[in-house]
Amino acid sequence: MIIIVDYGMGNLHSVKRALQYAAPNSNIKISSEASELEKASHIILPGQGGMADCMKALKYSNLKDSLLNVILNKKVPTLGICVGMQMLFEQSDEGKKDNHGNIIPTLGLGILKGKIKKFDVQDIKHTQPMDVYKIPHMGWNTIKIKPNSSKIWGNIQDDSYFYFIHSYYLPIDQQTQNYAIASCNYGIEFACAVAYQNIIATQFHPEKSAEVGLQLYRNFINLA
Repeated sequence: MIIIVDYGMGNLHSVKRALQYAAPNSNIKISSEASELEKASHIILPGQGGMADCMKALKYSNLKDSLLNVILNKKVPTLGICVGMQMLFEQSDEGKKDNHGNIIPTLGLGILKGKIKKFDVQDIKHTQPMDVYKIPHMGWNTIKIKPNSSKIWGNIQDDSYFYFIHSYYLPIDQQTQNYAIASCNYGIEFACAVAYQNIIATQFHPEKSAEVGLQLYRNFINLA
């Protein structure tokens, strides 16, 4: 059974419809029940909006411990999407400010090492007119696939277009370079897909990415 984790955030029904189209013979369920997460053959962790809100919603859903158990102990194949990818990391620049105006980072699940950063126009290398790079990064963009990095790329070509909408990103650095299995350039190169053991995660939305997104879902479902 493929479980889409319902903790109150994310495009749950859009993800389910895409999965049903990609794999019509699969048993796919949106669930907020810890007992069903424990029985899952595959887990989808969606996310939409802000990481702080998503982490708060996950905390109050009472699903956090079960989610960590199926990912870390049972090694269930897990796909994080958009903010669902960001939540897998240690922390994010997104957060409230203290009395001195400093950002108090939002803590993630800490399964993967690394910090999510906010797009900053000062960091972006403008090779085109300034108005090209608007924040959030929204719309179609190509990705560069790391060769032989993951079975998730079966029948998906390098430079394929996927759909993005995000204001925060995972930089490719010493901590994250071993996780990164694909990158995207939006004036700055960032990791748009990562993999570690039983975990795959994408910054882009496969459910909004037409046929290549459906193919990615098919590949994920075929992961044992």
